[in-house]
Amino acid sequence: MGLVYHRISVYKAPGGAFLRSMSTRTPLGSLRTLLVTAKRSDGWLQVQLPVRPNGTRAWIRKSSVVLDVVPMRIVINRRLHTLTLLRDGVRVARFPVAVGKPSTPTPTGLFWVIDKLPTGNPGGAFGPYALGLSGYSNVLKSFDGGDGVVGIHGTNVSSSVGHPVTHGCIRLFNRDITKLYKQVWLGTPVLVR
Repeated sequence: MGLVYHRISVYKAPGGAFLRSMSTRTPLGSLRTLLVTAKRSDGWLQVQLPVRPNGTRAWIRKSSVVLDVVPMRIVINRRLHTLTLLRDGVRVARFPVAVGKPSTPTPTGLFWVIDKLPTGNPGGAFGPYALGLSGYSNVLKSFDGGDGVVGIHGTNVSSSVGHPVTHGCIRLFNRDITKLYKQVWLGTPVLVR
C-alpha cells in the first residue's frame, strides 16, 4: 500500500504519458491510499486506481508515496454470503453478509478500503460504520446521491444479512461491522469473488 502525502502524478507507463494527478484526500476526507500491484527497481510502482473501470492500473514514482504493509485482508465470498478477515493469512473472523442482488451484483475483483467512516446514525440504513471501497458498481453509475461506489457497512434490516438483496454493497450485522471497523486500516485489500 502507498500512502499519498502530497498531490501525485499518475502515468500510463513508467516515464510515459501523464494520465492525471491525485489529491492527498478522498472525496470523503480520508488520507488517500493506493494499492501497489508491482514494483520496479528503477523507482516506479504500478498501482491500482480507485476509478472506473474497476481494476484500472497506472504508474507512479516510488518517491511520491510512503509505502506500508497492511497485515489484514478481507475476502468476500458472494456465493456463500461470507466475509472472512485474515491477518497475515490466518483467519481472524468470519461474518455472514448480504451481497448484491442479480440486477445489481456486488462487483468481483481486488479492491481496498479507501474510507473508514462512523455514520453518525447507528440505527440508520448503513448501521454505525461504513468502509468505503475503491470499487464501483458495474451497473449503477450513481446511487443515493453518490457515484455508485461500493462499500461494506451495517444495516437496519438485519433480516437481509445472508441474502443477495443489496444494490452492490456488502451488509453486515451492526455488531459485526463494529468488530470489523476496529480491526481494519485504510489500504486493507478486499478480494470479492
